[in-house]
Amino acid sequence: MGFIKYQNRDEISRNNLARKNFSSKWEYTKAVSQWHFDKWQKETDSYKVFLGIEGDWQKEIASLEYPIQVSTTNYGFEGKDHDSIIENDFVEWGYNTGMLQYDRTYDVPEKLMKVAEKLHLKHPDVRIHRQTPGMVAPIHVDTFCSHPAMDKDPTLEISMMRRFVIQLTDWDWGHFWNFGNAPWQQWRAGDVAYFESRDVVHCTANAGKSARVTMIVTGWMTDKTIELVEGPYQRVKL
Repeated sequence: MGFIKYQNRDEISRNNLARKNFSSKWEYTKAVSQWHFDKWQKETDSYKVFLGIEGDWQKEIASLEYPIQVSTTNYGFEGKDHDSIIENDFVEWGYNTGMLQYDRTYDVPEKLMKVAEKLHLKHPDVRIHRQTPGMVAPIHVDTFCSHPAMDKDPTLEISMMRRFVIQLTDWDWGHFWNFGNAPWQQWRAGDVAYFESRDVVHCTANAGKSARVTMIVTGWMTDKTIELVEGPYQRVKL
């Protein structure tokens, strides 16, 4: 496989009990990540924008409400225990306790669900994040501990599970997104990025003058998904 890497990681991915041996999520994810963690290394493959979805969903975005405010101490997952090892990192690094990272909603309009369907994922978990000026999502690596399908079907191959970023608004000055050692900027609404989110460090911030609205889709790749990611950039209509 070309751009999609790190397939053989089921044993590592399922070993969430190992987190009990760590007081820091950063140290835990570094221990299980297959990224290089060399901040001086030049990178061209920490992420790939492979798809542009053409459509008009601004009316839907304007109607959204965001009942969950994600902070450094609250990730808004119902029924999930508070993960203190994440908070430990933020405190040590000097972030203000309770600092807002972004707003979240799971109430996704039908038209925007059709945007997510363009990825051809199985068991897609779809959420929308709004990051307003002043919000910061500090550097981290994902662990995929909250996907609802994992609780329903423990036989799912986690090595085929991936997270995708779909920008729902155009890039604006002050919108920051970083994958590993590479920034992502000047995106257009509908651009879709793929990255190895359980391995590559990433962070976002809004130091601009407008809100950034992004769809996060997590699910199991199909052959069609892999074909899209590995192929050249293309544009599709909604």
